[in-house]
Order: sequence, then C-alpha cells, then structure tokens
Amino acid sequence: MFIQEVARGAHASVVHRLNTVKVGHRIADSRFAAWICGEGPVIAKLRFGAKAIVFANEYNGRSMYLWGEHDPRITAVIKAVLRKGDTAFDIGANFGVTGLLIAKCVGPTGTVHLFEPQPLVASCLRASLLINGHSNAIVHECALSDHDGLANMTVLDPSNWGMTTLSPPVVDSMNAASAICVKTVNAGEYAASLGSAKVALIKIDVEGHEAVVLEAMREWLAEARPPVILFECHLQGRDFEEQKSVKILSGLGYEFFAIDTKPLWHTRLYAVSANQHPAGYDFVAVLQHELDDDRRNALEAMMV
Repeated sequence: MFIQEVARGAHASVVHRLNTVKVGHRIADSRFAAWICGEGPVIAKLRFGAKAIVFANEYNGRSMYLWGEHDPRITAVIKAVLRKGDTAFDIGANFGVTGLLIAKCVGPTGTVHLFEPQPLVASCLRASLLINGHSNAIVHECALSDHDGLANMTVLDPSNWGMTTLSPPVVDSMNAASAICVKTVNAGEYAASLGSAKVALIKIDVEGHEAVVLEAMREWLAEARPPVILFECHLQGRDFEEQKSVKILSGLGYEFFAIDTKPLWHTRLYAVSANQHPAGYDFVAVLQHELDDDRRNALEAMMV
C-alpha cells in the first residue's frame, strides 16, 4: 500500500508537468494508472487551481487526479468564450472537470448550472464546488430529456461513469454493467424555468442523447440565442450535416467548427464543410452575430 501511494504521488507529479493535449486519456486508460490509483475517493488537484473529489478507480477520476485535466481542447474553448459575470450551462457535468473551470471563469458575479443525474457523482460535484468556494454554481441532480419523470440510465462501462446514457446503447448491451433510475426533466421547460440572464455558453455531453435534449430545447434556444454550444456528435460513418443535432442547430442559424485532433500542443478549430469529414466527435456551434468582438477574436485566434 505504501509503495502504491508513493508511486501514485510521483506519477501524478510528473504527469501534471505534461502539457500535450493527447496524453491524459492514454494515461488514464493504462493498467499502470489503474494499479497505482487503486480504489475509492481521492482529491484531484486540477491544472487551473481547483480541487475535485473524484473516484480513482474510474476513468475520468483517474485522468483528473493524475493529469489535472480531461480534455484541454474543451478547456481552451471555454476559456476563449467565457468572461466574468457570464451564465453558462454544463449538461452532463460528471465530476466537474469543466464545470469547476466554468465557475472560475464566470466568477462570483456569474452563474453556472450543472446537470448531473447520477446521485453519487452529483454528491461529489456539490462537495467539490463547496471546497472551492463556488457559491455561484448550482447542481441540478436530473437528466435533461424531452419529458418529466423517471428513466433508466444505462451504464455502458462500469469503469467510466461518464459513459451513461438515456438513449438506447449503440454498443453491445451485454457490456453494460447496470442501469440507474434517474429523474428526467423536459430540457426546454426546465431551462426556461431557471430564468437565467443571457447564457454565454452551453456544454452538452450526454452520450448520444444530445439530439433529444436539443430538440426539447429548440424553442428556448431560439429565444435565448446562446452564442456558443459545445456538443458531442458521434458520426458513426454518417455525414455530419445529416446528424439530427446538427440539423436542429443549423436550423437555428449556428455555424459549426470541429476541434482538430492532430496537434499535440495546441487547440485548433476548423470550419466543418461538405468536403472535409471531421475526425473527432467534439464540435463547437457558433452564432456569429451574437458574439462580441472580444469573444469572436478569441475564437478566430484558434482557427486553422
């Protein structure tokens, strides 16, 4: 146990010094990382100064603990867009690797609404917000969907608590560990009930349920006009423009940028076109006329 603790501390110290945008996922997935991290809760020291309560035997938790990060590309977009006093939504907040950053970016005069339906993960998230002093952050322990009620959320991978979905699994269901009964709310009605000031950014990562959430939010989005939406879209061999979530956002006037997966050291965005099939599954939808000059310039600086 002592050797394991020493190895864990030394490994985390070294990995925290690595700035490459690709290293964290590979490290978190390694058998060595799983061994040195062991089981149970730990406090992860994140790169932007926050502390997060995570579980070391879980993929996202290991990445946060060992690397202090999960995906620097998403982090870079959030930093480019958000300013003090902003309001933002983190839909599918998990342990808060992005939500804690958002709370820091918008500051005490801003607001962040974090949506996380898994009870244990939501409890960790609340505690993390508390120890970081983020009174401007609100955890909503519910899953955004197209109806109010209860639903079974499938756990696709017991070693990765971020891989839970309300949508029918597209992988072999025999690999699913279990299902969690969670509270669901109509995304559009719930967003409207929050009475938020203009929302500057929405991050949505709900493992294949994005289109359902966006469809339920369509009317609210048309009125609220959030200028930037970070969303996952797994193409699975189909054209980007044929994806339902893309059609919904396109109909609302959004332009689309993919996050370049090639650079090792920098985050780069490129405009999605019919001639270039995106390599990744993280996208940025932008309403150009809703951006002020400062944010537009910050995003343009990231363009290929």
